[in-house]
Amino acid sequence: MQEAGNAFDGVAFHCYAGSVAEQANFYNAFPSKEVYFTECSGTIGSDWWSDIKWYMDNIFIGAISYNAMNAMMWNLALDGSGQPILSSSNSCGGGCRGMVQINSDGSWSVNQEWLSAAQASKAVLPKDSGGPWGQRIGVSVQGSMSWGLIVGAYVTGRVSSSDWDRYSLVVLNWYAFTHLFTTDLCVSDCCLIQG
Repeated sequence: MQEAGNAFDGVAFHCYAGSVAEQANFYNAFPSKEVYFTECSGTIGSDWWSDIKWYMDNIFIGAISYNAMNAMMWNLALDGSGQPILSSSNSCGGGCRGMVQINSDGSWSVNQEWLSAAQASKAVLPKDSGGPWGQRIGVSVQGSMSWGLIVGAYVTGRVSSSDWDRYSLVVLNWYAFTHLFTTDLCVSDCCLIQG
């Protein structure tokens, strides 16, 4: 890639191997190139809450935090057995799960992939009709339990310059217990929460 840097505009990452943090290696080597997170699929029979946490940590907060311009799932709609699937594919082991499950009676339901994407997307949707999308801004979590909070921070501009920008946080609490802990949350070098 170093020898043909002008031959590509960017790179797309998938979730099937490696760590989302590896996106930083590409970005650091090629800071002018675009990074996209374009593919991940749920697996039939996996644990709902574990999936939600993993998707937020690795895709909808994680991929964006490691310089991706987007975060998306691969299978939008499949039936309850993961169909249709290419006959030559062996993806997802026990079957892929779409963001939406289409049932044989024509009804449908959303899965954990949809719920994760929907939660995260609320932070970047335009506030005004025709307004700009949210942009990632820096955020840090400090304190003895900082490992337990995975946070993405975003600012969404407004159509009218007299309106205040909207600031949004998407937070995953890995420490999903009822215990209280002390931590500081700082966005763009300004501590917003001290508890």
